[in-house]
Amino acid sequence: MTACCCPDKVLQLLRSPRGGSRRPSQFLSQAIKRRVLRERAGTQDIHTLLLCPDPARRLSNCYHSAVPLGAGGFGQVFRMEHNLTGEIRAIKLIRKPSELEDLQRILNEVCALLQLDHPNIAKLYEYFEDRKAIYVVTEICTGGNLGDLDPLVDDMDEIRLLFRDVTRAVAYCHSEGIAHRDLKFENCLLTECRGRRTGRMAKVIDFGLANMKRAGSTANTWMNEVVGTLYFLAPEVLKSHNPLYSYGFECDLWSLGVMIFFVLTNEHPFCNSASGPEDAYQRITRGPLRASYLKAAGVSEDAERLVKLLLAKEPLNRLNAQEALSESWLQSPEGLSQGLSDVESESSDSPLGHLPAKADKLKCLLERILSYSKFSRFERALLTVAAHEANGKDVEELTSVFTSLDSSNSGWITRDSFRSALASAGLRIRSPEEDDVLSALDPDMDEKIQYTDWVAATMKPTQITSDKSVEELFSFFDFRGKGQITLEDLSQVLGQEMACHVAIQANADEEGIVSKKSFRAFILNAMTKLELQVQQDHKSRCTVASELPNSEALAPRGRPCIPS
Repeated sequence: MTACCCPDKVLQLLRSPRGGSRRPSQFLSQAIKRRVLRERAGTQDIHTLLLCPDPARRLSNCYHSAVPLGAGGFGQVFRMEHNLTGEIRAIKLIRKPSELEDLQRILNEVCALLQLDHPNIAKLYEYFEDRKAIYVVTEICTGGNLGDLDPLVDDMDEIRLLFRDVTRAVAYCHSEGIAHRDLKFENCLLTECRGRRTGRMAKVIDFGLANMKRAGSTANTWMNEVVGTLYFLAPEVLKSHNPLYSYGFECDLWSLGVMIFFVLTNEHPFCNSASGPEDAYQRITRGPLRASYLKAAGVSEDAERLVKLLLAKEPLNRLNAQEALSESWLQSPEGLSQGLSDVESESSDSPLGHLPAKADKLKCLLERILSYSKFSRFERALLTVAAHEANGKDVEELTSVFTSLDSSNSGWITRDSFRSALASAGLRIRSPEEDDVLSALDPDMDEKIQYTDWVAATMKPTQITSDKSVEELFSFFDFRGKGQITLEDLSQVLGQEMACHVAIQANADEEGIVSKKSFRAFILNAMTKLELQVQQDHKSRCTVASELPNSEALAPRGRPCIPS
């Protein structure tokens, strides 16, 4: 978990230089890199891979056609198109302030996005920095926001499911030590999801006011700033201008309660439409809940119970995010998902609901994970980047299995949950192979299987052989944005020895430069070989299983196409 305070070396990068000297243009990026690597040194995962591209690259060399989407106190957001792939993304321009506190806020926002990895949080793709601003590139969501939901028009089960999405994101943030502090309709967006009958899912955006709990801290309350949007602020946040008051994660659950109340009743839970700031302050901190509007709107008992527990004025009496997910109204409604997505709605002690089809699917994915555990460092890096870049629509089935295995609603799969799921499906792995599998799924060895690591290990290698996927990979590994991949770029990820090996296989020229054409041919060849390797591993396991009684032989045999 990333600490909220800066260590000395990071703080030095943020402070104004003395003697009239100027900060380096990329001083914020340097501070971001120092902070992240302090926690994850030596680990290869999406969090460290996203630090590799040079933030000094020109934004215009990568994106074009800027269309304003909105502006706030901390920056402007634009819709832009990627030059190579045509992907549409959101780019937040944040001008560099002069105050140390405001610089710290930008640092917190980018570090939070780098740390978070969850299907219900808009993903960070990359960031750029010049002397005047930092540019944060994220996933774009074009389906409106939670405030657009209307119980008279939209299916109530879908409304419940979309609020469950947001609550899952909040639970994950809190388990990672991050309070969002600005949950409101505009920051809870809707996007397409083909795996659901209704075709939509919700994602949380904008961590500009996020606060990270200090690593190792046991305090339940540690924040004392009045920040956020007034009508969504919890009483303890409004009172925190007084040094005697501080607050913790519970502030986000209050904001969630306000949104649910408003969608169900079209009224604020405490304020009327004429409430100005001073009146709103009094009503939120001291006024009664306008419960009559719940009755008038015909809100169900389950929904009323949830709202009242989320809007308890005393934070200690308020539900936390994981408790909220256990409430009946936020249980995943049956029938809204397709395929494996409806695993969430199965009522069973087993993560798989004891359904043979789902057990068979998990067995298929396990075989892919076993093969992935034998892949080289570069092959895993390719699949990790591809998993992160993948459109959510292309990995929905893998996402739904991940969600079903997250039995604690913490936003990751614990090793014990993974073992339990295998046992429920009647699957066992021999001890040496189990260690390899868990190391591959949990590269930073923190006992958590994160979302992107799961997708990377379970996706088919041939999924990244499309023109668009190859362009995305080339764009990513072209760390300096010069239209070529150098030996230095590869060394940054792989180390010198492996980089030289890969450069030779990718037909690098005498100067160690890999052209786009050579990279494309290399990727197509490498991924085809990996897919064949997966198939051969499967046949090998079937052969071994037929020869051994009560076989546990699920581990692949054979060598990856690039040596580890």
